[in-house]
Parts: sequence; structure tokens; C-alpha cells
Amino acid sequence: MSLFSLYGGVGGVGGVGGVGGVGGVGGVGGVGGVGGVGGVGGVGITGIGGFLGAGGSPQYDGAVTQGLLTSADAINHVVPEGQVDTLGAPRNNPFLWSDWVRASIYLAEFMSRLTFSRDDDHTVRVSFSGVEFYSARRPTAATMSDQVNYVRNYVDQRGERSSEIVSQLGFPSPYYAMLAGIDSINFRNTAELLTILQVLTSHVMMTTKFLLDVPRPSQVSSKLAPMIAIPGHGSFPSAHAGESHAVAQMLEELLRDMPDAANRTELVWKQSERVAVNRTVAGVHYPMDSWAGATLGRQIAGILLHMLGGDFATRGAPKHAFHYDPNAAIGTDEADFSRCVWSEAINALEAGTGTAPVTLTAGTISLPSLSDTDIPAFRALAAKLGDEFADWQGTA
Repeated sequence: MSLFSLYGGVGGVGGVGGVGGVGGVGGVGGVGGVGGVGGVGGVGITGIGGFLGAGGSPQYDGAVTQGLLTSADAINHVVPEGQVDTLGAPRNNPFLWSDWVRASIYLAEFMSRLTFSRDDDHTVRVSFSGVEFYSARRPTAATMSDQVNYVRNYVDQRGERSSEIVSQLGFPSPYYAMLAGIDSINFRNTAELLTILQVLTSHVMMTTKFLLDVPRPSQVSSKLAPMIAIPGHGSFPSAHAGESHAVAQMLEELLRDMPDAANRTELVWKQSERVAVNRTVAGVHYPMDSWAGATLGRQIAGILLHMLGGDFATRGAPKHAFHYDPNAAIGTDEADFSRCVWSEAINALEAGTGTAPVTLTAGTISLPSLSDTDIPAFRALAAKLGDEFADWQGTA
């Protein structure tokens, strides 16, 4: 089972672990069923919970354990005493380890370089290796009151989108696998990258949410009853918007050399908008949450491309820091969220085209370089990504 499958969706994908029950031998089936834990969308989405045990050694039932003991005792007499010295230099290859261990290394390499701060005006700033790449200001009561009206206008779309909303409670990985043509055989490492990207984005979002501490729409207005359980953390920024737009930014880079890259990329970005808006339809997010989350998620994807190094860093590393102020949105088309308006705002700041947005401002940045020894897990993954796409395209 790959890291990707553990975050594949609600329940069903993780249930593949149940295959362990084939034959009904002892209690083995129950052990395999542990995979189902990772498959439940909400179980491990803010940490490495869904990774635990992934790619690890199998768990034996009592009969096999006893058999191994008696067998070893019975045959050991045929070989002499002694041992082989196998200790060499550290190999620094995370792909020799279990998937869940590799996930922990990714987390350490990324999160150890992040810092968060909060100003007296309730602005939260996020930095990577000392370079600030994102900041967001807390909405005022007036802004939240205005945003409630937008949330109310989305309620009538619940019938159409209910299956999507429920299946996207966890990471919406199957939606992107469908659009990007990613399967678990040819794109195992790509799937791993997209999974760890979502996990890391979730970590950043949760810390930012904690520092900004914005209540959910239904906690502001009694008329906004959500159609799903109210998440146990703040509303602003939206982690779903962040994770989905981080994936879109990453896939735009990964798919760039495919023959139909333009079409697939367009679909991926549109899907990310829909994932974000679905959370407003469900009644658990304001549109401003998606603005803040999408912008932060896009930045996180850029930082991971920087960490992958090589052409990934040259093309994808963020060159601007963004500041988002939702309080400037009242009475403008930036008060609601759409891919069109949001992307035009980003392009206006990065390329200097079009009309400058009122909620976003930007400044140029340059991230410090990193060596292979600084981040061995991400550099090892980068090498496998290059081989993977070359093999698939027949250019290896």
C-alpha cells in the first residue's frame, strides 16, 4: 500500500488492507484491515497518522509466530556460530526505509525550516529559512458579517455537490489522480510527493489557523447550519483550499512535458477551485478562507519545488512573498472566491499585468539554497521523479 492510497479518500481505499483476510487464516485478515484506518479521510489529515505502518514489515498472527520459533530452534544446529559485520557508512537513502519513516523525514526536513509569528495587528507571518513568504491579517467583525452573506448564497448547491463534499473530507487525491492520469504503478513516487505535499500544507495551515483563531460561519450566524460536522479548528485560512491549490501548482510543474499538459493543467486548477468552493457550500468556510488558503498552498508547493532542487527549483521556486488582507475585500469582486479572479490577482502581482488586486500585495524574495545533505529525503525523491516521468514517456 502506498502513501497515496492511505490518503485516497473516505474509507473505501484504505479498506484494501482487508485483503489480508484472504483464506481466513487465523487472525491475519484483521491485521490487514488496519489499512482501513488510513483510508478514513479525517483520521490522519493533519499529521502522519495515516502513514503509520505504511510500507512496514507485516504483522504475523499467533500461529505463524509460534511456527517461526519452533522452526528456528529445530534447524539452527546445521550452521556454525558467528556473525557478519554489516555496519558500513550511513547510506542516506530514505527509500531503503518504510514509507511511514520516510514521511517523518520529509516532515522534519520541511517543518524544521519554518517559523511563524503574529504581530500586534493580528497579522500572521510565515517564513522559510528566515525568508518571509506569506502573511495574512485576521478579519474584522465587519468583514466576517459581510462574508456570512456569501456563505448563505451557496446553500442551494448542496444537493448537487453533496457526494463530492463528503468524499473530500480527507485529501481529494482520487480526483487529481483521475485528471492527471496518475496510477499507482507508473507514478508511485509522484503520488508520494502529492501526498506529502498535502500533509505538509495541512501542518502549515493548522498552525496559521491557530494563530489567527477565526470562528466558523455557523459559529457566527445561527442561520448557517453546516451539512457536515464542524471541524475542531479555526476557519481561516481554508486547509482544503490550500491543499488543493498546492497540488494544482505542483501538477502544473510535473505535467508540463506531457503532450496534453495544457488541458490537464486547466482541469486540475478548475478542480482545485471546486474543492475550495465545496467547503463554502457545506457551510464550514467563508470565501475569504479560500483566498487565504489557496495563496498559502501555492507558496508551499513552490517551496517544495525549491527543496526538490534542479529544474524543479529553477522553474517553480517562489519569487514573491504574498500578504492577504480580507478586510479590503468588502464591496469588491474579491469578496467571493473564484479561480478566475484569484489567478488574475496572482498574475497581476507576479507578471505586472492587469489591475492590481485590493486584498493581495507582494514583494520579491529569494530563498536560500539547500544542499543534498541538508534535505536527503526530498533530493532522493526528486531523482526518482525524474526517472519516473522519463520511463513513462519513453525517454529514459
